[in-house]
Amino acid sequence: MHFTSETLSQSLLPGHDPWLVALAILVAVLASFVAFDLGQRIRVARGAARLLWLAGGAVAMGGGIWSMHFIAMLALHLPVGFAYDLPLTLLSLLIAAVATGAGFTVATLGQAAPGATARPGQAPLLAGGLCLGLGIAGMHYVGMAAILAPGRIVYDPVVLALSVLVALVTATAALHLALSEIGRVRRILAALVMGAAISGMHFIGMAAARFVPDPAAQAGAAGIPVPPTILAGLIAAAAIIVFALAVIATRLDRRISELQAQRQLDVLDERHAATLNALPMPLALIDGRGTILTANPPWQWPGERERFVGGGSRPGEDYFALCGGAGAAGAEVRVHLAGVVLGIRPAAAVEYMIGAGAAGRTIRLLAAPIAEGRAVGAVVAHLDITAERVAEHRMREAMRTVEAADNAKTTFLAHMSHELRTPLNAILGFSELIRDAHLGPLPERYRGYAEDIHRSGQHLLALVNDVLDLSRVESGRIELQPEPVDLGSDIQDAVSLVAQRAEAHGITIEQHVARDLPLLSADPLRLRQILINLLTNAVKFTPDGGRVTIDAVTVARSVRITVADTGIGMTEQEIALALEPFRQARKLSRRPREGSGLGLPLAKALVQSHGGMLMIDSKPEVGTRITILLPTGTEAVSEEAGSGAMIEPPPLSIGRPVSRRR
Repeated sequence: MHFTSETLSQSLLPGHDPWLVALAILVAVLASFVAFDLGQRIRVARGAARLLWLAGGAVAMGGGIWSMHFIAMLALHLPVGFAYDLPLTLLSLLIAAVATGAGFTVATLGQAAPGATARPGQAPLLAGGLCLGLGIAGMHYVGMAAILAPGRIVYDPVVLALSVLVALVTATAALHLALSEIGRVRRILAALVMGAAISGMHFIGMAAARFVPDPAAQAGAAGIPVPPTILAGLIAAAAIIVFALAVIATRLDRRISELQAQRQLDVLDERHAATLNALPMPLALIDGRGTILTANPPWQWPGERERFVGGGSRPGEDYFALCGGAGAAGAEVRVHLAGVVLGIRPAAAVEYMIGAGAAGRTIRLLAAPIAEGRAVGAVVAHLDITAERVAEHRMREAMRTVEAADNAKTTFLAHMSHELRTPLNAILGFSELIRDAHLGPLPERYRGYAEDIHRSGQHLLALVNDVLDLSRVESGRIELQPEPVDLGSDIQDAVSLVAQRAEAHGITIEQHVARDLPLLSADPLRLRQILINLLTNAVKFTPDGGRVTIDAVTVARSVRITVADTGIGMTEQEIALALEPFRQARKLSRRPREGSGLGLPLAKALVQSHGGMLMIDSKPEVGTRITILLPTGTEAVSEEAGSGAMIEPPPLSIGRPVSRRR
């Protein structure tokens, strides 16, 4: 072809048969719709199926565009007779099919991998549009070159470039619509627009052409001429293929969707049936009128007729009618189910009674509506909770028994403590008179006996007080009298009380109390009791010549008190044992270790009653460290500790380094 600016004899645009032009546009619309329909399959297909859908899309859209072009060419009226070159005509068809296949392939790059996004990427889409657009333009102008006539066709370069641009834009838009998830109505509208756009590109290209008569042109043309009538047959065949592909694609798409939907329904029904039959509770599905649609075996067993309302019924029976004949319980069930089905009652569990007296059973009714736009039925289940209700009743009775026993214990301890303290006070007073010889001189031997009596009485009185205190703490009846307390002074007093016993066994007591300790809001008597119990235990379980340390520092909004010793230590199991009342971890001693086993449990209970916590870290033959955290004000333990950021004690390192234990 030659591009020229000389005066041309005749434009090719005006001389067209309007009926054939309309047919050409219709073919373009149909080809676009088929391509869009197949594009949905290309978008989701994988593997070999994807290649088949790509080939179908390429043949459908490429053949449709080619058919549209040559039908429009048949509508052209030239002043002279003409024919078509067969090789070039077939080449134009091949270009259209290959370009369409390449465009679809490039535009869907990256979508073939499993898990890839279903939307085409921007870069692949533009590249695919370029392939398809150039292919459409190439098909058009190769088809124009196939015309054999006594003359030649020349083109206006500006209009030609415009036609190519329209082809590129049209092709990109076509790929985007074909590979996007749009409904059937939108596909029809898109096909109408796309068919008009493709036809517009063709006629813009025709507007760029001028026919120049030249008798020598046809004589020098090479190739096999094809009369227009034969070409019309080829075009008709291509159109039939397009129509067939449209029908096949539509039917195949519908059939595949139906098969997939049916398969999914079958699988779902099988799973539902298996799940329904595997449930041990009676369960059924009813519709909006109360008809039983399906029921599992526990619902249909004849032996269930007296166990719940509607027991032993089968699919097809009217469940509401069965409820009507089941007395007050049936009426209650019917009212609830009707409300659930109609959506006027919440799908909450309700309970009803079957029978009365000791033989009566409590049944829980579970109902959930099945909604499909509106409530159309319900899933119904009956659960026998008689054993659960009996267990709850027994639990309540047991709790009442425990509370009564606890109250009796508290009352007994209060009375016994009074009855024991009265004679103990007399014993302590008279033994002190005898020991100190207030009524006259006594032999030293008798004074020693009096000292033993006095010491034993004090021990018994302390034991009575500890038992009473522990009982009050456990029952929550202990009354604290909090006031600002100087912790350093209380630590000094507690150390003074155990110092004599420690010196008797060569045990060193070290104090490390920070000077900037804030005042604690605590009961001073109970705080002193905690410190004395912990120091007494540390001295008691530390071998001769050992060491006991007591530290007190401020941590966050708490005070941390640590009592550590170089004693016999404990395992984790022994720590749990030591925290039980009246229990001691072990009896490893060369000297007797008296004690009731109440000191550590009572100290922990008193610490917790102050809103604090007590932690024990110990290792056998190394030592024990007990850490207490007490709030500095009236609030509980610091927010950092309460929110999960535990305030951790320092590592245990008494005698020799050991690993941390929590």
